[in-house]
Order: sequence, then C-alpha cells, then structure tokens
Amino acid sequence: MLTGLSRQQALAEAAEASIKPGYVYFTTVFKRNAALNRLRRVCGAISRLFDPMRLRTLSTAEAAQHMQTLSLLSVPEFTPTFVASLTREFPEAKRQAAQPFDWDKSIVGVAEYQQRQREHVEGAQLNDWPDDWKSVTGERSRRIWEWWKLRRKDPKLPCFLRLVGVIDCFIMG
Repeated sequence: MLTGLSRQQALAEAAEASIKPGYVYFTTVFKRNAALNRLRRVCGAISRLFDPMRLRTLSTAEAAQHMQTLSLLSVPEFTPTFVASLTREFPEAKRQAAQPFDWDKSIVGVAEYQQRQREHVEGAQLNDWPDDWKSVTGERSRRIWEWWKLRRKDPKLPCFLRLVGVIDCFIMG
C-alpha cells in the first residue's frame, strides 16, 4: 500500500510525464525558433486588440503592451508614431467594443451561417455543430471583420481601422 507521500510523488511523476511531451514540443517549436515565437506573440496581440469581445476587457496597460508587440511583425507602418496614435484611440475603440451589439441582426451573412448550421445538423443526424458561433473560429473571425467594417468611416478610429486593413492584407498575403 502506498503512503500519502509516495502517492503525492506518484501523482507528481504522472503529471510531469503527461505534461513533458507538450512542454518539449512547445520549447522546440516556439521558444527555440525566434520567428515562430514572434509570430505567436503577434497573433496573440492581434486577437486581443481586434476581437471586440476581448478588446472591451483590456486595460490600457495591457493594450499598450499588445500594441508594442505588433512591432515584431516588422511592417513599415508600425512606427512609434503609429503605436502612439493607436494608444490615443484605444479608449474610443474600447468604448465602442463595450456598447451593446446584436451579433445576429447587425452582421451580414448570419442567416447563411445559421442555414449551414441547420443543414449540417440535419444531414449528419448528429448535434456536433457548436451551438454558439463564438466557438467556431471561422464564423467568429468573419463576424469580427464585419464588426470592424461597420466602423470603416469612423473618424475617431483611423489608426485602428488602418491597422485592421494592414493585418488583413498581411494575413491574406
């Protein structure tokens, strides 16, 4: 029979053995590969700055840190002046992100998504399609893009909107 201490040791060893492969993979792929690590950091910053559902929860300090991270992309537009302008626009972007918004009625293409969802569920005779569009990466990204498009002529967010366009071009390539 195992004593309490040896059970703890056995549990710790089992936990370490199960976590170690993931840690080794992460260390090998990201930490030792500077380019991939930079890309991972930039993608994280982008996802926090441009997803209105995440943007509304950011503090000014967190947003400033994410804006500085964008410079890792080495895109000519990301100058210190541009980052300073983003910083000045952040309170307005956060205010707009915090406003009530009907993601089902205000976004183009929602009916088509809902039809595809119904067809998938009926055709597969399974309920394996997520109930919430927020957990479907492609649909969430599309709706976020549409949210920003609704603001494309907002004079209070010129740098944020320019950055959305630059990032879109950068990603689409």
